[in-house]
Amino acid sequence: MGTSVYPGALDDFAEASPEYLADEDTTGRDHPARHDDIEAAMEAVQGELGVYPSGAAATVGDRLDAITTTLDGKANTADVNSALAAKGDVAGETWTGTHDFTGATVTGAGAGALALISPSSIANSGGSASSTGGTTTFSGVSSISLNGVFSAAYDNYRIVITTTASGAGEVDFRLRKSGTDLTGAVYTSGYVYITTVAGPVRANNNSASFAGMGFVGTTNAIVSLDIHGPAKAQPTPLVGVFGGDPYQGVCGGNIAQSTAYDGFTFYLTALTITGTVRVYGYQGA
Repeated sequence: MGTSVYPGALDDFAEASPEYLADEDTTGRDHPARHDDIEAAMEAVQGELGVYPSGAAATVGDRLDAITTTLDGKANTADVNSALAAKGDVAGETWTGTHDFTGATVTGAGAGALALISPSSIANSGGSASSTGGTTTFSGVSSISLNGVFSAAYDNYRIVITTTASGAGEVDFRLRKSGTDLTGAVYTSGYVYITTVAGPVRANNNSASFAGMGFVGTTNAIVSLDIHGPAKAQPTPLVGVFGGDPYQGVCGGNIAQSTAYDGFTFYLTALTITGTVRVYGYQGA
């Protein structure tokens, strides 16, 4: 019986076989031994590939090409899982993290997990702003808008803003559709905050924005807003918390009309702001 080092290494058959059966090559193998080794190598290849490795395809190469084609352009984890399950090769596998399939970035997030979302575009008034990898950075702006962050992919979204302002003031927030802010008197909102002593309570009804979705100053502050179903044609509620020196509080609001939105704008009246904003999608309970 011959020997083969495959699949751990490649067999070497570069040297010509001896012309006469009894003669040996430089490795000490005679002609029959060379035949035995080739047979052993072929069995090793067959054992590695298994039976019918091409499946329903004409060749193994065609089968691999079909898998690549199936994964190309898949936009999200559910699509990739579905494609892989349909191939039957890794059915039931769960994909998490970020994967690149021929230019299409796939971000995985299970139920309740947060998936970072990149806006399709941004807009700012004054100052400067840019967006990379789901993080939008702005400096000295009077307002910042993110487009294309809400879709049917998720039920809920969390907006996290870290910022400093040119003075002390409240953060106002508007929903946005197709690059245009909703400015009608349809927003209901309110907040309560404290500083070193008890702060004010504010309520706004039929306002042109979610007023008071955070209160910030000249030191680092964070605003975290959770919004439910903004991309669905239904009333849209949100709740939030904010904190920083010296302002901490809670806020909330609702739009009663049934409209779907894909973005938002936030700003501080008569002030400029500097910081970052990120949007995360999640399914929730």
